[in-house]
Amino acid sequence: MVQGAEIVEATPAAQRWLEQLGAADRGHGPMPAVLAAVAVAAANGRTVAQRARTPDGTWLVVRSAPLGGQRGIVTIDEAGPPDVVAILSAALGLSARETDVVVEVLRGSSTKEIATALHLSTYTVQDHLKTVFQKAGVNSRRELISDVFFGIYAPRLGRPVGPDGFFADPAEQAAENT
Repeated sequence: MVQGAEIVEATPAAQRWLEQLGAADRGHGPMPAVLAAVAVAAANGRTVAQRARTPDGTWLVVRSAPLGGQRGIVTIDEAGPPDVVAILSAALGLSARETDVVVEVLRGSSTKEIATALHLSTYTVQDHLKTVFQKAGVNSRRELISDVFFGIYAPRLGRPVGPDGFFADPAEQAAENT
């Protein structure tokens, strides 16, 4: 929980993420800039979500919600599959329609299936794919899927699955087992 721009309470898991974020965000005051930004938003009555990356490359989603009286709640979670697509899209500078096409590619849809699902012509889908490939620095769907898989999922293989259906944080699992 935050009050104004001060952390009042934090779970052990939150403390670990804060340490990771602090290591990536040096010199911006007593708390990581992303946390300060969402905390200020919560203190001002706004609910927000922001993405951040730890030094080891893990993507996190930092969310806040107001509690009233200049107080707010901030949660820090490892980015799950829906967040990963948003992160990938933002990182590559994809348009909303290009993102829709990438989601369908990651689902394994063919060009014709993508065109049908998105109410586009197959030529328009191909144009979007060419643009996505150029922005991602790949030459094919396989390379795009490979980059997503090996960059995001493969490092987590072997971890137990958490209650949200995504890979559990090993530090949280260790804390629960003690």
